[in-house]
Amino acid sequence: GVVVLGYVPRVEDCVIESRHLGLVLPEEIPMLKERLQKLARVLEETLDVDAIVGLAERAPDVPEEKDPVYGFRLSKPVRVGVAEDEAFCFFYKDNFRLLRKMGAELVFFSPLRDRRLPEGLDGLLLYGGYPELKGRELEANESMRASVRDAIREGMPCMAECGGFMYLHEEMEDMDGQMRRMAGVIPGRVFRTPRLARFGYVYLESRKGRDYGKIPAHEFHYFDSTSCGEDFLASKPVGKRSWSCIHQEGRLLAGFPHFYYYGNPRIPEEFLENCRAYRQEQRKAGAAGKGRTGRKVRGTER
Repeated sequence: GVVVLGYVPRVEDCVIESRHLGLVLPEEIPMLKERLQKLARVLEETLDVDAIVGLAERAPDVPEEKDPVYGFRLSKPVRVGVAEDEAFCFFYKDNFRLLRKMGAELVFFSPLRDRRLPEGLDGLLLYGGYPELKGRELEANESMRASVRDAIREGMPCMAECGGFMYLHEEMEDMDGQMRRMAGVIPGRVFRTPRLARFGYVYLESRKGRDYGKIPAHEFHYFDSTSCGEDFLASKPVGKRSWSCIHQEGRLLAGFPHFYYYGNPRIPEEFLENCRAYRQEQRKAGAAGKGRTGRKVRGTER
């Protein structure tokens, strides 16, 4: 009773290779467009495309889901720096959409190529990716490492996960087995492991008494740290396995777990509130500085 609509053969010269964290990125694949075009020609011969299209046309419409509204939006936008390059490339675009809806202006920069953080930032996001493949380049960019370190130490809000968390350490082992100097915010070093560490979905709960509720997250990494953090408890959805994770110190939230913001919007909400507070502090400090270094009036410096 099942109608066969076709099959997908193995086409050896169209195989897209994988590595330790999954598929390689599109820009790294030689002749990607040509490979896809060849695969398309093969599928035209092995799939009944007209039957597939006809089946789709008879299918009921998928109901459109409205983007949830959480009742939080800043009255004035904050500027949030987002690391994006070959070393930091693992994103949920949904997270970007929710941040913008909540009042964030996202400013993208490259820890590999830019010399320092963009001007006028109110917060910093360091997502996952492949810093272990770019350890030499990240170490060589001393001015960026110092810029990130100084900003966080001066109170700029920062959320860092997985690869971004690795970048914040004092040292990180790269894929060649070399220890590389990183930003130096997290005391400790990152080292490679022979297998996936703490792989899979988890629920996170704060150990500092903050009322987030359960936070859905996941971990996927072949590296570990001498300083994973103790401020959250991660628990597997099935079974009794659990472990400590994440540094939450001041306005820094950094650890291996990846967050999906729609799963618990209290996380981005608190981050953006911190960004707003930081911006206000910077403006007050700037105004006070201008007052101290302004022109002299009646012989008294103001």
